[in-house]
Amino acid sequence: MLNLFPGNELEGGPANLYLRRRGARIESVPLVGPRSPARTGHSERAFRADGEWQQIRFSVSFALAQTAAAWFWAR
Repeated sequence: MLNLFPGNELEGGPANLYLRRRGARIESVPLVGPRSPARTGHSERAFRADGEWQQIRFSVSFALAQTAAAWFWAR
C-alpha cells in the first residue's frame, strides 16, 4: 500500500466526497466514510451511499466502468 493518507475507522481519507451548504455559515458533511449520515450497500459492480443531511437527500455510487478497468463516482 502506498497511500500517503490512508483512511481509518475514525477518519476518512482526504479524497472523500462532501456535500456543502452555503448560507450565513458554510457547512459540510462527508458523503461516505465513518462520519457520513449515509446508509451503504453494494452490488456486483457498484458501491452505493444514500442518506439525508439537513433535509437534503443525497445518493452517490462508486461504479465499475462498463468498457474499461476503471471506477467512477456517479450520482
